[in-house]
Amino acid sequence: MRGRRVLLFCLGGRVFAVPADQSREAFAPGRVAALPLGRRVLLGVCAVQGRPVPLVNLAALVGEPEPTAELALLVETAGQPLAFPVAGVLGFESRTVPAPAPQDLLAEDTAGDLGPVHHLDLAALAQTVRAQLGVQASA
Repeated sequence: MRGRRVLLFCLGGRVFAVPADQSREAFAPGRVAALPLGRRVLLGVCAVQGRPVPLVNLAALVGEPEPTAELALLVETAGQPLAFPVAGVLGFESRTVPAPAPQDLLAEDTAGDLGPVHHLDLAALAQTVRAQLGVQASA
């Protein structure tokens, strides 16, 4: 476990965290372009500062009901942007981040007064999205 600054957000009835240095912005996704042969993991593509960004169905991947698409969180992992709808953003906090098991999306910590916080491994999220879309990772 290591101390790290994270961005906390709500999805369904749970609190999640992403590394602060990989979070970019919360935004209103606006128009989402559906993709042909859409998969459950990908809601479509939205524009962020004129750039197309995949809008991931994180709720489906973690077993939560989908929030309204009024707010999304933009993150970046390995230079690749991803966004996902969230119910709300709680702010930044320093937390002890547990290491997730290999290939796990989430690791949980219970420190603090928020109850369980589920730390999202963004590299594992990107890998899960690629796998469900049948895309090979680039070397």
